[in-house]
Amino acid sequence: MEAPTAADVIRALIERANLSQRQAARELDVEERTVRHWCNGTRDVPRFAVLALERLATYDKEIRDDVLLSRWHHHMMRNDQQIEFLESDNVGLGYGPELGSKRGARMEAVLLRQKNNAYTRMIRLRVRKLLGEAPPTSAEQEADVMDRLEDAWQERQAAFFAMKKQFLPHGNGVVSLDSISDFDARDAEWKTIKAEVDLIVEEIREGKRR
Repeated sequence: MEAPTAADVIRALIERANLSQRQAARELDVEERTVRHWCNGTRDVPRFAVLALERLATYDKEIRDDVLLSRWHHHMMRNDQQIEFLESDNVGLGYGPELGSKRGARMEAVLLRQKNNAYTRMIRLRVRKLLGEAPPTSAEQEADVMDRLEDAWQERQAAFFAMKKQFLPHGNGVVSLDSISDFDARDAEWKTIKAEVDLIVEEIREGKRR
């Protein structure tokens, strides 16, 4: 059985989200003909569109139409577009003192991912409220942040070993800037989540959490 094409994936996501191509174009803030090209396989499907449609397909229309959720969804979509651009080979932007470098661009992409992670948590809380469900308990919050910390650590370690194998005697001794940038980005993301964990631990010690 052949693997689904990008056009197959985008059509399936639009259907799952119960959208027409015109509605999908409006949600993605693109022209309708662009969506038609994606669905026909005549243009590459950008990653931001896939991520946005996956989020839209998660909830019923009544939930999606909430003003706050709609606003946060569009913020995340814009961030995804910027991340895709920053991580492309042609990018010439960057962050802080390393403006113009690939390393700086990757660091900026990390910051945008962190913003999207925050939006994701806000969306979960908002959906629970809209559905009349109880807010997450302290235990659920702690389990969530520990899961994210573990995932970030695994990605950091994978980037570290990918960089390490370029050193002698395993590699040619020349470490690529891309691998350094990738490690820096993963390391920064892990440290950010670890700071969340450290704050929770401190609150537990002070008796602020049960």
